[in-house]
Formats: sequence, C-alpha cells, structure tokens
Amino acid sequence: MSTLRHLLTASALAVSAIGLHAQPSPALDPKPWSPTKKQAPRIDHHVKATPQNLAWGWLGSDAQPVYRVKSGDIVQIDTISMGGMRDDNYQEFVKKLGLSLEHPVIQEMVAARLQVPPSGLPAGTGGHMLTGPVYIEGAEPGDTLEVRIWDNKFRVPYGNNGAGPGSGGLPELLAAREAKIYTYDYTKGWANFNDDIKVPLEPFMGVMGVAPDPATAKRVGSRAPGNFGGNIDLRDLVPGSRMFVPVHVKGAFYFTGDAHAAQGDGEITGPAIETCMTTVQQFIVHKGKKIKTPWFETPTHYIVMGLNTDLDAAMKMAMQETIDWLVENKGLTKFEAYSLASVAVSYRNTVIVNGNLGMHGMIPKSLWIKDKTPYWYD
Repeated sequence: MSTLRHLLTASALAVSAIGLHAQPSPALDPKPWSPTKKQAPRIDHHVKATPQNLAWGWLGSDAQPVYRVKSGDIVQIDTISMGGMRDDNYQEFVKKLGLSLEHPVIQEMVAARLQVPPSGLPAGTGGHMLTGPVYIEGAEPGDTLEVRIWDNKFRVPYGNNGAGPGSGGLPELLAAREAKIYTYDYTKGWANFNDDIKVPLEPFMGVMGVAPDPATAKRVGSRAPGNFGGNIDLRDLVPGSRMFVPVHVKGAFYFTGDAHAAQGDGEITGPAIETCMTTVQQFIVHKGKKIKTPWFETPTHYIVMGLNTDLDAAMKMAMQETIDWLVENKGLTKFEAYSLASVAVSYRNTVIVNGNLGMHGMIPKSLWIKDKTPYWYD
C-alpha cells in the first residue's frame, strides 16, 4: 500500500473513532457536553494523545511509562479511538459532517496511525488506541488501585457504530459491512438515530485497566478483558463511578481508551457509539488491600463481574464473585450472601463480543438501610 493510500485509510479509520481525547476545537464543538454533576477540584496532570503516549492494541508492563503520577492525583487523559469509517475518501466524510480537516484530533489520529507501532500480538487480539501506560507511584503487587471517574467530555458532536459479516453477536446476519453516524444534541442530551429515535448520551470509557501479571504475560491484547480490567465495556462507568482493580506490577501501569457515547448491555454489534472524549480520573492506591478481580461502584450499586469465553461460565463466576464480595465486604455468611443474591441482585450481560464474555451483578446499596457512609461523589 502506498504511503498516501496508507495515510488516507488510516485517517478514514481514525476520523470515526476520533480519539477519545484532546482539547475540543471552539470552532467545532463550542460547548462540549458531559453528564458530570460534580467538577473535579483540580487537574494535577494532563496526558496528551501524542504518538509517544499511545499503545496500539495492548496493555502491559514491557514498555516505559509515558507519565508518572502520585496516589491521589487527578489526571486529564486524552485518548483517540481508531475504530470507525473505512472509506478511503476521509475528506468527504469530514466535509459531510461539517468538520475541519485541520482539526487537531484528526491530525492526532493520522499521526498515531503513521507513528505508533502495532502491538506485535496475533491479529484480532486488540485494535484499540490506548493512552498509557501511566505509572502510579507507590502502587505494588498486592495493592488495589482505585480509579475515580470525575468526568468524560465529548470532543466532537458525533460518533459511529458499525457491523459486518463475521463480526458481532450475529456474525452471519449481514452480507456486507455497514456503518452509521450518530450526531449529538447537547441541549437534549441525546444521540440522533433518526428523526424519531433518540439515544440518551451516557459517556464512559470502554477500556480501563492495568498491566497484567507478568507471570502470565508481560503484554496482552486490548480486546479481551481480565483480572487486570481492560476492555470491560461496562456501561455504568459514567462520571461519578469508580473501579477497584488489583495491582500486578510496580507502578500499576494504567491504560485507558475506547470512549463510548452510549452502549446497550451486550454491545452486540461489536462497537458501541465510538466517539471522542477527554476523561478526568483520579488514582488512589490502597496499600495491602488485595483483591482477585476488579469490582465497581456507582452512587446506587456495587458491581461485581464474571469473565469467561463461555457465557454460562461467566455467569457462574459473577455469582461466585457476588458471594465472595458480600462475605468479605459486608460480613455475611456464604448462605446469607447466596440468599441475598438470589432475591435482590440483578445479573446483566456486560458484553458478548470481546473474547472473554462478561456478566455482572448489580448489588443495590439501598439494601443496607443503616449504612449512612457518604459516597465520594455525593
């Protein structure tokens, strides 16, 4: 493929995923929208989506950290997503959306495509353009990293979704690849499917994770999630939520990317509404707090997850994680936890398209009527 054709193809793919992060252009998006109800008290660092700060399709500890932060720091992270339009004529695509070819995000995406090396892993194991790794000082194996999500802001007023033969939950459904552009109405807080159908904007980061245990692998593809987090695609991780993930290497080596404007449980086509955002996250190291798998918290629920290549096995893991979490964190017996899970915990399919399939349990906080512990986002 010629250099020019490579550039055009790269740009076409880049435009639709337009990097999860970077500063919004006043001419393009003068009032970037986010659902946040509480602004971060400060921004301690800004990690930009420059080629040297990006990892194409992988998470691991076998590369130099791109940034170092301390426990408690609040970090603005710019990311870019390379999924999206496959039209080589990206200029026409940009023109139809009323965007500028000089927009810095588009230029970042082209630069990333040309300068960021691929993962070196087998094809199909990951294609996300992630920002990282970020080194969190003080984090060591045996610790837990808490990631608080303060904000997710759109950079551009559109996103895209696509599907084709061999992909998604119904790989035999379509004879040719198709794609759909969603534009946003910030005044209403929705994405336009058509004149009659509107999809609420619920922006979250699809990939949030740390380096895996190097005894297993120093580098893994970004497609399949695991006990390191990664491509979780948990739609509940909007601003005001948080993740707890086990630390496997010194410094944790944190990665994020794959921004979504909205997603249904399951993400059945493969992508969600892939879009461009800036995320603001806070890192807190819990020394000596050892956990086996990630868990999550929102203002209304505790969330546990099961992951497996078999959905039934993922469900079984989610049930076991529920029991273990209730025993460890709420002091119930195994039977009490089992009973409570049966009558009060709802289980949902997280995602069916990432290699490791996901089921998660939603544990309502409202069950504990005497618990008046304030939530960090209140």
